Amino acid sequence: MHPVPTRLVTCLILSTWVLAAASLAYRDLWPEIATTPPPNFRAVVKQPITNSGSWRILAADPQHSLSLEPIGRLQTASKLTTEGTTLLTSDATIRVGDLLANSAAPVDARTVLEIHGASEIDAAGDLLRFQVVVRESAGAELLSVDARRQGDSIELQAQSPIPLWKWKMRLPYQPGGFVQSSLSPFDTMPGLQVGQSWSAHVVHPLTGKAQTCTVAVVARKHITWNQNPVPTLVVETRMAPITARTWVRPDGLVLRQEVPTPLRLIVLEREP
Repeated sequence: MHPVPTRLVTCLILSTWVLAAASLAYRDLWPEIATTPPPNFRAVVKQPITNSGSWRILAADPQHSLSLEPIGRLQTASKLTTEGTTLLTSDATIRVGDLLANSAAPVDARTVLEIHGASEIDAAGDLLRFQVVVRESAGAELLSVDARRQGDSIELQAQSPIPLWKWKMRLPYQPGGFVQSSLSPFDTMPGLQVGQSWSAHVVHPLTGKAQTCTVAVVARKHITWNQNPVPTLVVETRMAPITARTWVRPDGLVLRQEVPTPLRLIVLEREP
């Protein structure tokens, strides 16, 4: 016959169980239901040294969406300037023949698109200027979008030999906000939690458009990166009529970004 636990032992067992259950609920459930403020991306520019990242640009096979093939390269970097500002840059090359594979559009397979992006951030973490330039490797400029902060708004202007890609617009600016190219991922997105949401201004270098998008941290998910399973936070950027997704490691390092385009699904994947 087993001895009956005393009332004190029973209370200790129940208390331990309640504390363990509460700890698990706080860790796994509370972030899913709590309303949290958006991350402060001013932390992105608080880097004491130059950072850089190398990325592969992949495109999904239109007939086999799980099959990805390389179509270009991307290099991102951030550095402090002598004026005390932070410069975030990106330089991408995309082989047009690979991008338009299986398309009926006539294209010179040797044509390469070069996409350069730059954002300058002041010491307080606020945007000073933004630029994205798209040109052919031969030198012909196809699109240039310049943005400058003017008080509580951002003035954007696009220049292009394509009439539909020439426009001007004014967008509201919130302190700590950014204008971003859809093909220029952040190197880091610190402070993310499931449930956060915010607005972002996004320029699309392959369509010549700009729009204000809703961004939200929607889930946690393991992905395979560097041949290992890695926990990530999934960030969705809703750019009507499409949704882009970004996978961010818990320490803030951006590992992958998926951008649907009218041509093909493009995937930007960081190299280890």
